[in-house]
Amino acid sequence: MAFITYKKSLKAGLASLSIIALVSCGSEIRDTELLNEAPSILAPPAPGSSTATPTASPTASVGGNELNCTEPRHINCSHTPNPNQPIVPLAGEFLTTDGQKIDLDKVKDKPTIILFAQETCSVCIEEHLEIQTLIEENGLTLENVNLYTVLVGAYPEDAEYWAEGYNFPWPVGYDQNLELFSKYFRLGSTVPTAIVGTPSQGLVYSHIGKTSKTELEKYTGKWR
Repeated sequence: MAFITYKKSLKAGLASLSIIALVSCGSEIRDTELLNEAPSILAPPAPGSSTATPTASPTASVGGNELNCTEPRHINCSHTPNPNQPIVPLAGEFLTTDGQKIDLDKVKDKPTIILFAQETCSVCIEEHLEIQTLIEENGLTLENVNLYTVLVGAYPEDAEYWAEGYNFPWPVGYDQNLELFSKYFRLGSTVPTAIVGTPSQGLVYSHIGKTSKTELEKYTGKWR
């Protein structure tokens, strides 16, 4: 393991924050100092800066506990629900960068995928680019699935900048205070992470680490 530091000047005028990030397979959501005051970490350069595109790093960090696979909503591994357990419907809400409020309690029309990411997580970006390539190569419109990216701990302006920089063909939202992320994973987990819910079965897939279109389609059916 190794350690990296990253300084970020917030657009809102906050002082520069220096954050220590623990390197792992993805971006670790761990930041005990800033969790209550400024949970957004390792964001890309502020809008209007000289850097043309968001800068990626393999890791980030915000603090918390280890995950436990025995807890149905806090999963430290790939997971499919036990058919003998009660259905766990998707729940929670977030805002997209275009101002739309997504309430997962009301999104029941088709399978829903949430890709949790962090602005400078290079593994997250790699995962997204691979999914985007397959969508575009196959001319898919995603008419039969709801696909969202949610940036964990991101400030609205940073999420907007990230979304504009990469221009993925699905909505990008943000979870500034980690409220949505913490419904499904404990703080201390890594991103990328992903969840899938279906109208009839609720939460059917929860995974820490890079996922793929092929893997997600096992739970949603083929995308169109």
